[in-house]
Amino acid sequence: MNTMTNYVSDKFRNFVWTEMYEIERVSRYYQELLKIHKRRAWILRGLTAILAASIAFLHFADTLFVVKIISSLLFLCLYFIEFAIGYTKVLPLSDASRGCVTVDSMLRELWRDIESASLDDDSVNFRLNQIIKTKDAIVTSHFVNAKLTEDRELNIRCAEEAKQSLLHTFQGASA
Repeated sequence: MNTMTNYVSDKFRNFVWTEMYEIERVSRYYQELLKIHKRRAWILRGLTAILAASIAFLHFADTLFVVKIISSLLFLCLYFIEFAIGYTKVLPLSDASRGCVTVDSMLRELWRDIESASLDDDSVNFRLNQIIKTKDAIVTSHFVNAKLTEDRELNIRCAEEAKQSLLHTFQGASA
């Protein structure tokens, strides 16, 4: 009978732990950016609705034709800006957030397998490389597609929250 259990070295445990931290940070960052851009989209949507109601009122009111034209053009501009924000920012960030949740669950499953001593270094290395490829594809493509610039302050705050969350979730795990 083989009583030897698989053992994953500290090196690979730290790699997995680092990736878990990184995906938690990125996930929080994308979720916060998503909230910001959704809020902006809703504000624009509200302004568009108010402007549309004003245009309807102006149509029936005895106002100058130029005022009607300018307000209609302003409405069109707001409408397309709102559409552009929704399409270029909200959708990619929403997809990225969902992708981060998937990668996070893959990493947590890998961590559970490590803790149960059912894997060795080679198995962990193989699975971790697959997960990192998935993560990199999600992070890179969505960040580039959304044409985002880094919000350093938000990123630092999300990093600290991610660290606290992981430490709270995995009490006793090596950091």
